[in-house]
Amino acid sequence: MIREIKNEVREAICKAFSCALHRNSGSFVLFLARGDYDRHFVGNQFASLDPKPSPYCLDYMLDAYKDETRDQFYIRYLNRRYKHDDFKYLGDEGIDDLCVEMMIYSHVWESEAFLKYLYRLSNIVSGKDYYDWEVSNVKFHGYPLIIEIKEKLKDACPELYKIIDTSYTGYIRDCFAHSLFNVDKDARIIELFCDRVKNDSVLSRLSFDEFQIKFLYSVELCYEFSHIFHDTRKKLIEDKLLLSQPIALPDGRLLKITGAELFHGEPRFRASIITE
Repeated sequence: MIREIKNEVREAICKAFSCALHRNSGSFVLFLARGDYDRHFVGNQFASLDPKPSPYCLDYMLDAYKDETRDQFYIRYLNRRYKHDDFKYLGDEGIDDLCVEMMIYSHVWESEAFLKYLYRLSNIVSGKDYYDWEVSNVKFHGYPLIIEIKEKLKDACPELYKIIDTSYTGYIRDCFAHSLFNVDKDARIIELFCDRVKNDSVLSRLSFDEFQIKFLYSVELCYEFSHIFHDTRKKLIEDKLLLSQPIALPDGRLLKITGAELFHGEPRFRASIITE
């Protein structure tokens, strides 16, 4: 099962990346180059510097750093428990694994770094004119944001929309995050007790198999997205034609990529802003 899910997820992400490249190549370059707007470089403290540092920066690694421990943990867990394709939650140890997977599931859909990737990609493929440099005003958790991302992908990238639709259910995440659930080992169901499902006998009961599908789609989406992102980011270094194209900034100026190279195995990009 996990192999089929992995292949389906990889195909959906690759199609979304291809769509983003063709819809707005400049924004896609900035997306791969980890473009971000750093407000630490805004203010009078830099008035005496010439040239003044720009808040438009590439290779912004802080989000990835903050998410690194969670990322490494769930990958180690998958490597331990899903060596074989037929892993099931059996006995008390299986219930422990189930509870760990509930936590991982909640963390995936609360990860600011992961949701920033999805949010920026959804805006590119849905035709937004400019890249989302600054997204600090967006609340990166919760049902409304993920629904917004899904709706932007629905027509532009239906395969990725389907993956997220299969993976994420808001009330399930709420129950896990706020400990509003109970596991019935004999019946092999998870009982959910949040207000959104308390009067619905169907929605308030989730079988072990149903949850495992959602879990595997979620973690494979998170893992494969990161993996494909890094591979595509490395390949970008060799695309001199794409990197040579000036990219419009929201303030009317142009950004020009002036250098791209591997540094200790990690791509690094340099840019300058054209004011003329």
